[in-house]
Amino acid sequence: RSIRDQRHHDTSTALKKWIKAHASSGGGGGHGADKWQKFYVNQCCHEIMFDILFACYASMRRYRLQIYDAIAEQLNMTQAIADSMELSATDMARDAHKQKLVRQQQYRLLSNIFGAYFKNNFKQVLQRKLMAPA
Repeated sequence: RSIRDQRHHDTSTALKKWIKAHASSGGGGGHGADKWQKFYVNQCCHEIMFDILFACYASMRRYRLQIYDAIAEQLNMTQAIADSMELSATDMARDAHKQKLVRQQQYRLLSNIFGAYFKNNFKQVLQRKLMAPA
């Protein structure tokens, strides 16, 4: 989708204005804002917005995995999955690969169960995170 089709067009416009205003103050390698082509300013804007989007995605992924870890801990999923895979406590303690397999299975199960819930109710889930004491 084009950035113009989304609600964040105002952010893009404000960022482009900021880039143009600050380009002449040393960021343009000797070229003033008037020398920068519209294409280059758009490219800078898109790169910054992509970096922000990527950072937000990583943050949201960490938060989702924290929720999954808390649920799994309450349900003793690690032990249940290890038992179903016939892994002993010794196997789990010694073998990082087996721990990873159990964790992947745990995330797959929780994602199948809660994935749709998070997609449909992300605003309420995030609101809880934002209102939580630091």
